[in-house]
Amino acid sequence: MRSIDLLVESKLTRTPRVKQLSAMFDVPAQEKLSHHWKGEIDIDEKPWNIGLIVGPSGAGKSSVSRQLFGAERVNEWKAGSVIDDFDKKFSIEDVSQEMRRREGISGIDEKKARSAK
Repeated sequence: MRSIDLLVESKLTRTPRVKQLSAMFDVPAQEKLSHHWKGEIDIDEKPWNIGLIVGPSGAGKSSVSRQLFGAERVNEWKAGSVIDDFDKKFSIEDVSQEMRRREGISGIDEKKARSAK
């Protein structure tokens, strides 16, 4: 079995857009974000041709893939935060609406987001 022990940490740059998005979802932004994966994966136990790592954007799929397979990094965020990598032609409302659509946030969260504007 292959082992994975991966800690991914990212410093959060508190730009105006990050602060606005944080307020819209009533989630205080942290100085540093981190996620730790640890476990055994029986990837070498049986022959296989196709594999799939799924999860939402930013969940660490590429990081896990690099840890397991040494895959090259394909996408790089250029800004200090994902929200600031969106083209400035997209307003915070556009981005948060798309996030809500993708994540299917509840009506209560929707009311919080609207009242934060």
